[in-house]
Amino acid sequence: MFLNTLQLTFDATDMSNEDIVSTLSAFTANSIINQIETHIKEFNEGELVVSGGGANNPYLVELLNKYKTKKYKIGVIDDIDNVA
Repeated sequence: MFLNTLQLTFDATDMSNEDIVSTLSAFTANSIINQIETHIKEFNEGELVVSGGGANNPYLVELLNKYKTKKYKIGVIDDIDNVA
């Protein structure tokens, strides 16, 4: 239903559901990286930890790594040992 609404709203009825989800995922990842790198300028090294629903989305994590422009690593909360 949501994807159908998007298709009609943006006159994208010729796009497949997969293309729409891929586009929204890329937009989301790019937005996240843009905000991090714009507002936390000194964050060049270290690790950004993804949690919540995003941590369960390997494609989103892959895109976050693809779009970042600095040296920090991006991981998911499940990959961290001994989280308190």
